[in-house]
Amino acid sequence: MDIEYMRSLYHQTHYEFFYRALPVYLKSVALDQILEGARQGIGNQYLVGFWRGTAKNIAGLSIDNPTPREVDFTRDDFTMIVVDAAPGMTMLLMTGPPPRGPVEAGCAVAIFEDAQPLETMRYFTSEAPMEPSFPWMVGEWFDNGSRANLGGLSDVSAQGMCNFVLSVMGLPLQSLPQVAAQQPTSKPQNFFKNLKDSLFKK
Repeated sequence: MDIEYMRSLYHQTHYEFFYRALPVYLKSVALDQILEGARQGIGNQYLVGFWRGTAKNIAGLSIDNPTPREVDFTRDDFTMIVVDAAPGMTMLLMTGPPPRGPVEAGCAVAIFEDAQPLETMRYFTSEAPMEPSFPWMVGEWFDNGSRANLGGLSDVSAQGMCNFVLSVMGLPLQSLPQVAAQQPTSKPQNFFKNLKDSLFKK
């Protein structure tokens, strides 16, 4: 494991954003506004704002400061897709800057009952392996910050992750709309060369 990389602002922001900050943002009174934006195709604007706030907090900067260049991304680097998972149930698929190192998230999925979204929301992430020989994993994150390991993920595409979550929920599988591919990068050099070419299947 590249300890120096694990201390980098990119890794710390990526980890904090997907595993701590994003589920808190979603499980808030802002959910209705976020969901409306996602249905209008502008959910990525919320995600980039959350990302920048997370990065500045980790870097010890005020909200008025510019985002450090290392973690300065645009809304085009984020995706939020709304899926009608079942009658009365909604699923959100979210992606951000691609994983560059171990245990970083490929994507996140939130699923909830429309009648009680905050009370019923469950939040899942696909997670890059700690070691090259290990599989990608799926984690479920809870309000207290704890995580349940739900096992390996054989299909690391966005469709594969959504299928995994729908299966956990006992719901029928749904086809995702075509979205732009997020390409995992080979940096840092120690990261695994055997990652899938893309988190999204074309």
